[in-house]
Amino acid sequence: MDGEQDARITGGLLLDVGVPFTQGPNGLLVEAQAMNGIRLWAKHFGHVTVCAPILEPGVGFEATSVYLDPAELLATGRVTLEPFPWGYHILDHLRCRAEVRKRYEALVAEHRYLCFTNLGSFGAWGSIGVDAAIRQRRPFAIWLDLVVHEWIKSDRGAPKNSIRGTIKSILAKRATDRALKHCSLGLFHGKTVYDAYAPFCRQPELVHDIHISPQDEISDDMIAARLAARNEGRIFRLGYLGRAHPMKAPLQWIETMAMVAKSIGPGRLQATWLGDGPLLEAARELVRELGLESVVQFRGFVADRGEILDFLRSQDVFAFCHVTPESPRCLIEALISGLPIVGYDSSYARELVEGRGGALLSAIGDPVALASNLIGLAEEPVALERLTWEAAANRGIYNDEAVFSHRSELIKRYL
Repeated sequence: MDGEQDARITGGLLLDVGVPFTQGPNGLLVEAQAMNGIRLWAKHFGHVTVCAPILEPGVGFEATSVYLDPAELLATGRVTLEPFPWGYHILDHLRCRAEVRKRYEALVAEHRYLCFTNLGSFGAWGSIGVDAAIRQRRPFAIWLDLVVHEWIKSDRGAPKNSIRGTIKSILAKRATDRALKHCSLGLFHGKTVYDAYAPFCRQPELVHDIHISPQDEISDDMIAARLAARNEGRIFRLGYLGRAHPMKAPLQWIETMAMVAKSIGPGRLQATWLGDGPLLEAARELVRELGLESVVQFRGFVADRGEILDFLRSQDVFAFCHVTPESPRCLIEALISGLPIVGYDSSYARELVEGRGGALLSAIGDPVALASNLIGLAEEPVALERLTWEAAANRGIYNDEAVFSHRSELIKRYL
């Protein structure tokens, strides 16, 4: 038995993820946040083997992402990448299923700890890994950051229902139900996802996921400077960071911004959305139709992490319209940046600030109520200042080092 194989059996983690690898000129490339996650997992386990589908040339993938060369990480000898075929089309799934099953049988047997995240229907190979663990009577964990069948119901989040989406949703629910029934540990990111799955899991745990380091937290001096500028009559800045996707309701967001602009005056408002997505062009078109080009900007995808942090730190409020049961990391990123989170209510958003404050929430699907909350903060500097410092009180609780350490401890404890 070589050293790497020994490390896998005695303390290795087999981790299945849904973010795909892609092929670069010198080998596999890994999405930037996934790479940070692998680095952090490797701090807590003797060896980490990461399974993910590989994005084949010419295959469309809906998310714009930054990919990096993992050579430095692989050079440690403590990380292995296991690319799986791209099987999200039913024919590809059926063609590759036997191969994937065989590989998971071997990988499950070789590793001390098992954690599966890519659960669902066609191409969600983590469900095949779960089956292998059940057959081998091995304890395993699952990690979920959204309610899978709800997300996948309409063609992976498309705005209209379809037979294909319905079938995928039924299969996804069946797969997650099976994983929930047999897993030894359920790691559920955020209260919304926890509430959906905890009643069906033997050992449910509420966890969080973030890829911002402790060094990235905004300082008190930066917050004070931002508030001082705002009190001197600076434009009221409302920001959002995420995909222009039906789950995020960007068209409702624009409707909200229009009401705020009408109330406080368009010259006093600057609303900015960073991120790509299937509704990006529709959102830009609606902005043009409403004559809000000088007020609302959809800037598209921004890759540079420093630019994203600077954007968050420069806003007055993080305004959001999440309408699907999920636990978006952007709310945590906002709190780390000292931004009040103001948007649609969810148990996830409430739990993030419980006992500390920093959120102002209204009913899902009600842009009028959301606009009213935002207008109140624009007109009441004292209320905005209080909510800002409450949001900043959440710093230190949420950072990548802390959340990955927490999940690693739970896996070692219950598996």
